[in-house]
Amino acid sequence: MFGSKKQKKEEQKEVSKTTEEKVVIHTMPDKFRGTSSPEQKSGKFLNASIFLVILLIVASFSIYFLKDRIFPGGIPFLNKNINNETDNNVNNADNNINSDNNINSNTGLNRNYNTNDNTNKNTNANENTNANINQNINSNTERVPIALDSDKDTMPDIEEFIYKTDMRNQDSDGDTYMDGQEVANLYNPLIGNLTKIVDSSLVKPYLNPKYNYTFLYPSAWNIISTDNNRKISVISPEGEFIEIMLIDNPYGYTAENWYLDQISIENKHKIEKIWANSFRGVRSLDGMNFYLTLISGNRSFIYSISYIVGSRTQMSFPATFQMITRSFDIKR
Repeated sequence: MFGSKKQKKEEQKEVSKTTEEKVVIHTMPDKFRGTSSPEQKSGKFLNASIFLVILLIVASFSIYFLKDRIFPGGIPFLNKNINNETDNNVNNADNNINSDNNINSNTGLNRNYNTNDNTNKNTNANENTNANINQNINSNTERVPIALDSDKDTMPDIEEFIYKTDMRNQDSDGDTYMDGQEVANLYNPLIGNLTKIVDSSLVKPYLNPKYNYTFLYPSAWNIISTDNNRKISVISPEGEFIEIMLIDNPYGYTAENWYLDQISIENKHKIEKIWANSFRGVRSLDGMNFYLTLISGNRSFIYSISYIVGSRTQMSFPATFQMITRSFDIKR
């Protein structure tokens, strides 16, 4: 029995030895081993990615807030896009502006009111002047009565004092022409043989320094220029005066056509046509205005020659009114 136990032990040792000889464990050399396991590699890669993302975010914010210092001329690779977008925006804005201008031009809503203040003031002044003239033309159709004329020579007694004629004699110089007719047609009423009144001391010539027109007026009267020489007032000692004013005529109408547009149809046949040297025109229905335009040349203005009675109710100087109008001319 004991022998068998000992024998068994030895047999077991043999088996163990044999087993140890058969089972051989091989391991990878250290030089072929990594420093970490796959799980460790994956963790480190994730950490590196997160760090890189954070770094890019910080760099982006830094560039955005410090771009003016880092890139004073702008970010190079963005300039092209920015310029293109800017050009497009500018072009779009220009197109919109042009569209607005076209709308304004077509509708005429802003065109007249976006001009400068001086233009508006001048336009308003002209419109007001024309409106007042038109109102007077349309409302005044009856002739103003003439002051007392004792000898019936078409020159009232008060006017005879100016020209030193005889208020009791129609023809002071005896040349068969009435005194009033001679003065109105630029002749001297004191000397016969159709002597021109311009050669006497009874009248003076006036020359407008800016608009270059001239006329004769009584030597005893005064002249006042206003509105930068656009308006001239020839004033009598009695307070009545004759006013020469320029009315803008942008369409170049003749005075006759311009006046016909101002009056009613039933009065058109009543107008009185007149002439004055280089001018042609009409007399208003009430007899208180002459309107003249050049026969040829520039018709930028209509020349209005108006009689103002002031506080009086009668016309005291009708022959003088006609004399000023018939002597009206452009200085050559």
